[in-house]
Amino acid sequence: TEFAHQFPATTCNPHNTAHTPGGSSSGSGAGVASFMIPLGFGTQTGGSVIRPAAFCGVVGYKPTYGEFGLNAQSCDTVGLYARSVDDIALFRGGLLGIDVPPLSATPLSGMKIGLCRSHAWEKADETTKNCLAEAASELSSAGATVTDYDMSEEVKLCSTAAKSVRSYELRRSLNFEFTYHYEKISKVCREGRPKEGESISHDEYRKFLAQMAKSRQAYVDETSGFDILLTPSATGEAPKGLETTGNSAFNDIWTALYVPSMTIPAFTGPNGLPVGIQVVGHFTQDQRMLEAAQSIALALDVYAKAA
Repeated sequence: TEFAHQFPATTCNPHNTAHTPGGSSSGSGAGVASFMIPLGFGTQTGGSVIRPAAFCGVVGYKPTYGEFGLNAQSCDTVGLYARSVDDIALFRGGLLGIDVPPLSATPLSGMKIGLCRSHAWEKADETTKNCLAEAASELSSAGATVTDYDMSEEVKLCSTAAKSVRSYELRRSLNFEFTYHYEKISKVCREGRPKEGESISHDEYRKFLAQMAKSRQAYVDETSGFDILLTPSATGEAPKGLETTGNSAFNDIWTALYVPSMTIPAFTGPNGLPVGIQVVGHFTQDQRMLEAAQSIALALDVYAKAA
């Protein structure tokens, strides 16, 4: 999409070309899902890796902040696409230049999973709510200990602070384009987040960054008793139409908290489109999260469904 922002490209969802593939990394999500390519890169500032992967029915991985270097200042993360958790692990190892043994699935027996409806639960449709409940039930039956994790207000503040940080930084990163090529920029971009960023002062920006740091520490304290969290990947199936790339409500907070996350294509919605389940790990514990995600994918029979 334009400037990795909200104005969609011409890419369609390979499951139904009348529906969005998500964004901003729409080409990578659709390319891997349609078997044009086995692997793909993306970048995520809010939900630009996880959401296209969920909409297109592939595995999407947003690593710990800084794992592959920075694309933008405070939120952007380089992410990966593949059709299995194994392929993501191999892809990650190649990029980091490390030897990667075969991915060993963590036993579900004894795994402590936090069921996180997050700050955006009211935005989830019934399909998403039912799929999350079904996943929790299946994993519990397979031996995992699944208990609710309710975010504190301190953690939730990370989402609103990050939105202002992204607006401030995006406007400044596009300063040349806004100054010299304003008429070529889409209306969505001109009147969207960059416009909002014009009214944010530098002092306010620094306060928002400080709030994000406080929220991260609160999150570490609150989730220390869980191995991973289970949460929605998106609000529902890919929306019909190519005018929007969808809602990042279930993605942006994990990006801002700097923790790794992954979506796996666990279910199919009423329109025959994929519905993903998102696994969230601890900061810098990406390998541990990948192993847990592999266990979850196998328990939910993800690969058989994809075949």
